[in-house]
Amino acid sequence: MLTAIVVPLASTAYDVGQAAGYVIVPLIIGLIILVIARRQDRSKGSATTTASMQNPFAGASTPAQTATPAPAQTAPPGWYDDPWRQARLRYWDGTAWSGHTAP
Repeated sequence: MLTAIVVPLASTAYDVGQAAGYVIVPLIIGLIILVIARRQDRSKGSATTTASMQNPFAGASTPAQTATPAPAQTAPPGWYDDPWRQARLRYWDGTAWSGHTAP
């Protein structure tokens, strides 16, 4: 006769609580971190930040202010403060930021 031996995963309420803690606590912490990160992104104003990172030297005119939008003003090529703050300086080639940085 063949008998099966069943080993319970958790034999007491303490073991069940401990096992659930290994799953539930990291999920709660992860959700808190996600909520904080999303709130920080919203507080920065993603539309304004994205536009300023593409060309921080563009004129700030809106269609409500003028009937015809003014052409974008660009700075001459050169080294400027890094808009992403990955380094102290980043090279602006006249139309876009390059990958070249200086410490």
